[in-house]
Amino acid sequence: MLLTCCCYSCHRNETLLAAAEAVGAAVGSSGLQGCICNAGKAVLAPTEYFPLQAFEDVLDTNLTGEQRLGQSAIAFLGPGAAAP
Repeated sequence: MLLTCCCYSCHRNETLLAAAEAVGAAVGSSGLQGCICNAGKAVLAPTEYFPLQAFEDVLDTNLTGEQRLGQSAIAFLGPGAAAP
């Protein structure tokens, strides 16, 4: 089994699709054994100085980005992938 790291921007669907296609080409018909979603962003500031846009960016990375990655990897999960 080969472990490969793939860095991507989880803010844009087209970036994720390109990364997913590259992974799909690399694994071929054997498919992925699994996918580790690892994204994180934090902004530390008192509430009165914490702009709403910064908060939304954190949510987009930490929550929505993980969902985007998981959905883009589903098509490449092979028969040996672990059940949820």
